[in-house]
Amino acid sequence: MSVIFTSPIEVDQQSTCSHSSSSSEKNDDVKSSPSTIKSGIALAKAKTDRDVAEQKRTEAVSLRKSRGDLPEFLEIMGSEIVDIHVGPQKKLFRVHRGILCDKVPYFRKMFSSGFVEGLEGKAFFPEDDPKCFDFFMGWIYFGTLRVLNASTSLEKIEHDLNLLSLYSFADKLCLPELMDLVLDTYKNTYEKSNRFPRVSLVSDVYQLTPKDSPLRKLMCHFFHFNLESWDSTVQQFKSLGDFTGPVDATLYQNTSTSIESMLVGYIEAIYTTGIGHIEKTTSGD
Repeated sequence: MSVIFTSPIEVDQQSTCSHSSSSSEKNDDVKSSPSTIKSGIALAKAKTDRDVAEQKRTEAVSLRKSRGDLPEFLEIMGSEIVDIHVGPQKKLFRVHRGILCDKVPYFRKMFSSGFVEGLEGKAFFPEDDPKCFDFFMGWIYFGTLRVLNASTSLEKIEHDLNLLSLYSFADKLCLPELMDLVLDTYKNTYEKSNRFPRVSLVSDVYQLTPKDSPLRKLMCHFFHFNLESWDSTVQQFKSLGDFTGPVDATLYQNTSTSIESMLVGYIEAIYTTGIGHIEKTTSGD
């Protein structure tokens, strides 16, 4: 995930002293101007007020939970709103700071720091997808993922890619709970609709996730059954790279465990290391 961080408002004294005397005098004039001082004081006071209100909200929620009571709406959400601008077009998401920071440590650190994001209550994610962030906001507020009634092939492709983007986003923010929810959503979607991941989706998963990712393992699990069910998928898989030996023969001569192990090796070699010619290294159980 890409986010623009601005520098803290504190001045680096060492770099200031290295300037020429004339530059230092100009900087002193700017720093000591009434408008600059007034603006800095206002920002600092606003941040202090927000931090105090947030501390009271957190304490109230903790107290109610310790008593076995459900917190009130405002205690959960908080009254403060932060602005998050997503994508190159800066689509605006206005979010309750309380629930956002409670569920995501990344945002808690961002909006509680001395950076401008924390002082002004706004942040920018220019390289992220607004559609993905919309799914993310659904999880923040409701704890679930919005399920789309995908009927056409294009809608199914878009749904799968949105889930992949969300999984990658959650991985970067270190949100294992959300990552597990995406895995469960993939699993339920494929089982209920009796369909399998496309070859291109498996490729995308290997390009966007780290090695040993649970999503890679899940895709290989479904892909194995897809290969057993449809000869056309075998042909698509063979077209991904230059394999040594007949892939289909190898697939049907081994058990599912060996097949999945072989698939991991093949796909990792093609999409992780970029190897075009892959040595066949399969073994039976």
